[in-house]
Amino acid sequence: MLKSLNNKMLKVIAYVLIALFLIVNIYRYTYQNILTNNYTETFDRSVKQYNLSITDFFSNLESAAEMLSKNELIQYVSDEPERYYDSTLELLKNFYQVYDSTAFAYFTPENKIFGTKKLISWPDTSETLSSTTWEAKQRPWYINAINAAPDFVWTKPYIDTTTNKHVITGSKTVTDKENAFKGVLAIDIYLDDLSDLIHHFETYNEGSIFILLKMDDDHLFIMDNLDNSIPKSLLSDDLITQIYQADASSFSFENNSSRYYVSYVTNPTTGWKIIGIMDNDKFSRATTSLFINLLAGITAILIISFVSIVYIKKQIGSTIQTLSGSILATEEQQVSQTATFSWNKLESEDLLLDDTTIHINLLFHIEAEKENIRLLTKDIFSVESLDINAIQHSLRKLSEYKGALNLSLKSHEIQRDSLNHFLLELRASIETLRLEQGALREGTELNHLENLISSILANNFDA
Repeated sequence: MLKSLNNKMLKVIAYVLIALFLIVNIYRYTYQNILTNNYTETFDRSVKQYNLSITDFFSNLESAAEMLSKNELIQYVSDEPERYYDSTLELLKNFYQVYDSTAFAYFTPENKIFGTKKLISWPDTSETLSSTTWEAKQRPWYINAINAAPDFVWTKPYIDTTTNKHVITGSKTVTDKENAFKGVLAIDIYLDDLSDLIHHFETYNEGSIFILLKMDDDHLFIMDNLDNSIPKSLLSDDLITQIYQADASSFSFENNSSRYYVSYVTNPTTGWKIIGIMDNDKFSRATTSLFINLLAGITAILIISFVSIVYIKKQIGSTIQTLSGSILATEEQQVSQTATFSWNKLESEDLLLDDTTIHINLLFHIEAEKENIRLLTKDIFSVESLDINAIQHSLRKLSEYKGALNLSLKSHEIQRDSLNHFLLELRASIETLRLEQGALREGTELNHLENLISSILANNFDA
């Protein structure tokens, strides 16, 4: 009996040694390479995702500024500053508050307002700039907007006149409904705050992220997170030159102390290089740790299985069953707590809805619908080309938006007056068309349009 048991133990030990030998060789030739490749691919995706976050950040600001430029307050403040200046200043203030990443929001009319004001801005710097030699038409953001019209365009980083901080400026030209040039709308962003405005590079604590822009013969670090484990001095001139040879790539390099992995992409909006750097030792440490854990787990399983079969099979089986039940209970409790936390988090986020956002978005929706009606009625004296159903649909939307205006707000009151004026002009054009054309069918449809417009005007109309 003893001899048979000893033979079985020797066989088990032999099997364990053979298994360990095979595992070590599999790891040496395949497993480590596979894990390293997966690690670098995930790191590359993280750098690309960071780049997408930057692109989305700027895209959202561009869309908001585009809608702001179509507001009639912006378009006509230079024609009637006494009437529109205060409301335009309030509109820029609302934009600044809703899009809190904005350092300044301002509009520069083609000519000065009130004789001295060179721009309308929030925070208001118009008085400060009125007494200086500062001229908007000489600034890069103004020139870029004129050259890129009607597109939105971003400047390279520069030092702001009023704050002496590094900023970038997005700008575009503003025209009225007759396509006449009215000025340039612009927004500023502080580079010092940029790292807090974009999602942090959290996928790997081992990695460091840099944002770089090469300007002439020099280069500027747009963002160098203080939490970076790798210093930016590692990015030598030769390394930066190599990075600028392609829009996106990855490679490894060595210096005197270590070997590093670099992954980079080029942001299409700004031309910035988004660079992720990781110490290659992190790869080997990560894969080695995974392998040791795997090896230890396999060894523990084999030993426990052997001992449980030979000595205390029933006792070990009972213990494992009890332990499994405890683990499952703990996991269920953790899942329940996680679900509760997520629900509470969602509830708290719902409370963050800002009334200011609703107010300003309502103004933007009205302007967008007015612009849509202008496009639908641009050939209004050609009855055959009119899409009556589409016009009625847009008018019903305007009716809903008008009913939602809060006339206690100055900007909403002015928008109400502007909308009524727009509807009066539209009704007059339709009435002229109806009188001039003789077809009964079209005349009936035009009557319906006139009645619909009149009903909207009657809603809170203040003659």
